[in-house]
Amino acid sequence: MRANILIFLSQILMCSATTGQSLIALHSNDDVSFYQTFDEAMGAAINGDTLYLPARGFTELIIDKAVHIVGVGYHPDSTSATGDTHVSTYIKILNTASGGSIQGIRVFLFIQFGTSGSNDNVQNFLIKRCYLEQAIYFGCCGTNLEAMNNSVIQCVIGGQVDGFNSQNNFFTNNVLYGSFSNWNTTLFSNNIFLYNYGAVFSTIENCTFNNNIFTTDAYTDYSINNNFFSNNIFGNMVSITPCDIYDYSNTCNANVTNVDESDFFLQWTDESLISNYFLQDFHLSPSSPAIGAANDGGDCGIYGGIFPWKDGGIPNNPHIQIQTISNATDENGDLEINIKVQAQDN
Repeated sequence: MRANILIFLSQILMCSATTGQSLIALHSNDDVSFYQTFDEAMGAAINGDTLYLPARGFTELIIDKAVHIVGVGYHPDSTSATGDTHVSTYIKILNTASGGSIQGIRVFLFIQFGTSGSNDNVQNFLIKRCYLEQAIYFGCCGTNLEAMNNSVIQCVIGGQVDGFNSQNNFFTNNVLYGSFSNWNTTLFSNNIFLYNYGAVFSTIENCTFNNNIFTTDAYTDYSINNNFFSNNIFGNMVSITPCDIYDYSNTCNANVTNVDESDFFLQWTDESLISNYFLQDFHLSPSSPAIGAANDGGDCGIYGGIFPWKDGGIPNNPHIQIQTISNATDENGDLEINIKVQAQDN
């Protein structure tokens, strides 16, 4: 943790002493180096390195090595001292990045595995505490059965979430505004499904849904077969659940249906737009039936499970709460700097 704090302080001092432009810090073993562009930093990195992205915008990111990329976060409340890390178009993750991770980034378009059918079979990649405004694709070019064992944890996602029939993935403790299609043998646990402009699922097979909260229809006329639904909460706006469809061969256990949606959360409207996310409070209300309803005896929704939601979406690197750097030195050549950094446990 001390090494990470030193990286952040070094980056701040480096920026104030040079062009004033925020630099990317590359942490490789015990060495730290700084780069102006993402391509330069990625080119210098080796598998296992960590790239700390500053609070600034990037046009696109192509990740082709198994590195760990950490932004400063996306939530306005938690990035008020620094600004956020955002990507104005997309992040594309190649199979050579398998085993890597990203966190703490806002993406205005989408995250996608691969740029062609020859490099989209990403495995063991982690996407954590990111804000994805439009979509996420676990492939790019047809069926992608070789992409597997990838995890999406504590993210906010809007738009389409397409698995390209990838397998053995893990979605947990996410706020999900999008529609889901083409998922196989994937675990969905402690998520909140908010999409309500139609049915949220199509072509979902052999998946497990535990401890989720649904405010939307969870079926379509397409294939939703051989899935297991356990200890989920369905709101009264859900006209029909996968358990109600007699010919779809889904197994259901201990689900709660027809719940008054006003009892779900402390502060929530039925708006399905991701742009309203920052106005919501998804802590459970005292009368919520999701309290204690999970299969582990805990709560359904994003604050339960083994990866409970972290308010503010702060990544696990030290977080800058206050940052004040003078624009000029004083008569003695000293530069006044005031920085308050909070260590993170996870």
